[in-house]
Amino acid sequence: MNDLETLYRRLSELQHKIDVRTQTVLQTLPETQNPKVMMSRSNLLDYLHLREEDLSDLQPSLMQAGLASLSRVESGVMSSLQSMLQILEKAQPENTPASESQSDFPRPDPQQSAELLEERARTLFGGASENRKVSIMVTLPSEAAWSDELVTLLLQQGMNLARINTAHDNPKLWQEMVERVRRLALDLNKPCRIMVDLCGPKLRTGPLERESAALHLKVQRNLLGLTHEPAKILLYSDQHGKPGALSDVKDYQPLPVPYAVLRGFKSGDKLLFTDSRGKAREIVLVENHGPFQWKALCFKPAYLMPGTEVDWVRREKKKRYKLIKRFMLPEWMGREVDIRLFCGDYLLLSHGEEAGGWTQIELNGQWQQIAKISCQTPEALQNLALGDPVWIDDGKLGAQIVGMRSDGVLLKIIESGLGGVRLKEDKGLNFPRSELDLRGLSREDREYLDWISQEADLVGLSFVQSPQDIDELIDELHSRGRTDLPILAKIETAKGVHQLPQILLHTLGRHDLGVMIARGDLAVELGAVRMAELQDEILWLCEAAHTPVIWATQVLETLAKKGVTSRPELTDAAMSVRAECVMLNKGPYIADALRVLSNILNRMQQHTSKKVSVLKPLKWDGL
Repeated sequence: MNDLETLYRRLSELQHKIDVRTQTVLQTLPETQNPKVMMSRSNLLDYLHLREEDLSDLQPSLMQAGLASLSRVESGVMSSLQSMLQILEKAQPENTPASESQSDFPRPDPQQSAELLEERARTLFGGASENRKVSIMVTLPSEAAWSDELVTLLLQQGMNLARINTAHDNPKLWQEMVERVRRLALDLNKPCRIMVDLCGPKLRTGPLERESAALHLKVQRNLLGLTHEPAKILLYSDQHGKPGALSDVKDYQPLPVPYAVLRGFKSGDKLLFTDSRGKAREIVLVENHGPFQWKALCFKPAYLMPGTEVDWVRREKKKRYKLIKRFMLPEWMGREVDIRLFCGDYLLLSHGEEAGGWTQIELNGQWQQIAKISCQTPEALQNLALGDPVWIDDGKLGAQIVGMRSDGVLLKIIESGLGGVRLKEDKGLNFPRSELDLRGLSREDREYLDWISQEADLVGLSFVQSPQDIDELIDELHSRGRTDLPILAKIETAKGVHQLPQILLHTLGRHDLGVMIARGDLAVELGAVRMAELQDEILWLCEAAHTPVIWATQVLETLAKKGVTSRPELTDAAMSVRAECVMLNKGPYIADALRVLSNILNRMQQHTSKKVSVLKPLKWDGL
């Protein structure tokens, strides 16, 4: 038997084995008359059954025969096998029986798969930009609730979806964001959809104790002690929350003032006050920074406290200043208490809701002062066990459970870097080896769904770990009359990865679905070394199921947050072209990151389609 005949028989046997397994599973699934759903189900099962086989020795034989390898069959497994067999048949003896799939279920060819995936991507994400196939989603900062300038810039730079994270801000600001994005997208003729993320179980650190709510307005002095740069202040409305970090206000110190006062400010007005040391000081208003913020300067150092009495004055024609209004500075929160943890330190992860800080415990027969912080979902701590690993703040802090106490779980820090890591509130907690029995939707999520079902184009579900999590959200949406609102399943745990095939099979045909690769949490859960492997596996599975994917977490993060490009992050952004959508997180330089990402995706789509190189002609000087 020659090599081609052996290859033909092996492929025939492989095709038959996959076909039988797929038909067996398909008969157990709910019936559907939708041919597109049937194609997606059968192709996903074909791919899963193909990948159960060890094909490492078959691949070289296929390539030596001049055939496409099996590493590119996600879009049409049975169609690709059949095409290879039809070519090999021509080299077989005349009495060799022709190979043909006997399945009663429709199988897609690569072209049908590509069209189906593109159709579903449009359903979820809308159309991408004119010259770009991959959509870009941007997480909106708080400023998007009042800054036309910011939202306009994001739309002009290529934002196709605006993401609202319900873990931050409040419903009032979310509504402002939605209305502003919709209005400006219409004015600019740049369609933009709204995606709203549900938090799911809040596996995050609780609040920390705060230092006194004092504000030191610092001026810059030269070597002679003379002021060469005044203190920069960003006055913001006490009703609309503290501003986030934007590049053009990065060096400004935020100071809240009553909204009833702020909305009447004019450039050149002054705020006169006596600081906590009894020093007379003044703040000069410079320019409006949106409807809820004003830039201002203070030319002498000052110390401010909540309740400080302020005189708002304005210059009249006679060059005298007239009192407009006297008011008091509202309350504001002081800085978090500074706690830095090093390897060998202990941390109490408490059951309570009290603010974290320092506590005294008896340890090894001695009383010691150690750090403590709560978990926003305390029931998650009930299923932990001695020896379980715990990761904090996207893996910056690594710890191990060394004690179970009535007031919480005692952790010992085992990874923190040479300089230690500062403990912060509202940072992620990961328990990669613990079985946490947590529901997919929290009480707050259900409350927010009333608003989301009216305002959103897409809803994201965090910590999806099973088909039942999707069922729960589908039921909630159906009860609100939204059978058409697509769901984005965020895969961010080890269990979610392992259950992904079941999640896809279970949801296909029941509800429009997309998948987000939440790479930050996945890297912590499964290890950073496995992240590259797993993100590829998720992409392959979703392509086989014709399910759109969002490539998320830390895309161009250094550029978005610090304004500096990173070569590894540029390469990572280039790889994201294999997904249907890429997500950017907020940062002071988000518009720059958006512009660079759009440019990268536009260039890379000319060279790569999923795993396949399209072989566009290369241009070399001198040839």
